[in-house]
Amino acid sequence: MKQTRRPYLKACIKESMRVLPVVTGNARTSTKEYNLLGYKIPKGIMIGLSHQYLSVKEDHYPRPEEFIPERWLVDKHDPLYHGNTHPFVTSPFGFGVRMCIGRRIAELELETFISKVVENFQIGWKGGPIQVSGTSLNYITGPFNLIFNDI
Repeated sequence: MKQTRRPYLKACIKESMRVLPVVTGNARTSTKEYNLLGYKIPKGIMIGLSHQYLSVKEDHYPRPEEFIPERWLVDKHDPLYHGNTHPFVTSPFGFGVRMCIGRRIAELELETFISKVVENFQIGWKGGPIQVSGTSLNYITGPFNLIFNDI
């Protein structure tokens, strides 16, 4: 079976993870001494990256509070282009040797599940905004007001 390309679906997933990542950030211990923009970071210091905070700042993304999947699809000369920000600002699966080992499977499962739901249902929302309980992980708390109607 030929796999179809779904660039807009992938862009929607990336934008969802930018706006509300599953993990609020990552922490790592420095393995050697660094000089970062004039700041000395000693070996053995815990360094925290707060992706949830950084990914909704105007410094990194234009119109950061808006859900704009097109920012992942536009030409690099477009002001919305995602590549104009530092790659560590949004890193939902981590990076390097400690990156989530299940990243590719998780992305494939998300794409498959969402595409099947969208193909088979008209999806709606009834009620107020989604409520999120944030700890080191973000949890959506009820009520879940999704409405699925057969197409």
